[in-house]
Amino acid sequence: MSSFNDDNRRHGGIPRTGNPGGWPGNPGGLARPQGRGAATSQNSAGGSGAGRAGFPHERPSFQTPRTHQEQFALRTQQQAQAQQGQSQAPHADGPIARVNPAQGITPVQAPAPSMPKGGGAISAIAEKVSINPATGTTSYAVPLPLPPGRGGFGPQLSLQYSSGAGNGPFGLGWSVAVPSIGRGSSKALPQYRDDRDSDTFVMSGAEDLVPMLVASGGSGSVTWTRDVVTVGSERRERFRPRIEAPGSYARIERITDSADGNVFWRTTTANNITNTYGKSAAEIGRA
Repeated sequence: MSSFNDDNRRHGGIPRTGNPGGWPGNPGGLARPQGRGAATSQNSAGGSGAGRAGFPHERPSFQTPRTHQEQFALRTQQQAQAQQGQSQAPHADGPIARVNPAQGITPVQAPAPSMPKGGGAISAIAEKVSINPATGTTSYAVPLPLPPGRGGFGPQLSLQYSSGAGNGPFGLGWSVAVPSIGRGSSKALPQYRDDRDSDTFVMSGAEDLVPMLVASGGSGSVTWTRDVVTVGSERRERFRPRIEAPGSYARIERITDSADGNVFWRTTTANNITNTYGKSAAEIGRA
């Protein structure tokens, strides 16, 4: 049997045998089909050019299978590129770079609506609009134009609306925040027994008022009593909020007039602003 030449090794030619007219090992001497065998015979006689002309198509080439180490290194490289966002996805117009879906995301913020400003003969009323992101309720406040007192001093009141509030004296969701001191009813109904301190007083519906105590007696035995001072016909008992905000220190007194038995409240802020609650009969009903 003759050996392969270089061209036959590249194109898969068939080696020549002693039977030029048939296949290798074919005792019948059948004629060899044109194409692959003919190309081999001509290639031996005339060179590699004749051998190539005998093939109607080039034989497809196959890549050598990768080893386990090469496949592992290829997968590792592809995973690293995908994590860094540098890998590319196929597309009809060309490769498209992949991006990180979490890149460029801005946090959601609560909208801040702005009211139109009046001009010309129509002036703004200095209203304020706010939205609570936690509950989704909308608040709207309109300041009330009250005549100022002596030296420009006067109360600051506003008509307030809340979409989460119920019905009130000014309509559904509308109210006016007026400072007041009343009896708390969150735990029990008021009993109105002031001699027994049966009720808890609340200031402006926010904080409970507790009586102040003062120490009396020697170092061996200390007794805590209520801070009560008598001035003329007035018996003044001092209170403080259970939780006092910094900077809002005020003197809060419950005054009992021994002349007529009237009980009212008086507060004096750090700015020396005095407020009186429930001194008249009309104020008692509102408090």
